[in-house]
Amino acid sequence: MRLFGEEIAVKASIHTIGGLSAHADQAGLLEWLRGFEQTPKTVFIVHGEPESSSVLAASIRDELHWKNVIIPERLHTYQC
Repeated sequence: MRLFGEEIAVKASIHTIGGLSAHADQAGLLEWLRGFEQTPKTVFIVHGEPESSSVLAASIRDELHWKNVIIPERLHTYQC
């Protein structure tokens, strides 16, 4: 394996799995959020492509009626 331009011996199998994620899909995330006993003050969507993040944020607002769902802007700070 090459890491930062240096050859590194690897004593393991290396596999790449394209197109799969260890994260829950939108339905799974919404189901997990439904389990909260108290609505969080703020929800930050920090993972995923911009379009997917926007759809998830809208789903949280529409389905769970949580108002403060934010997709943070790079290098922006937020007061919660």
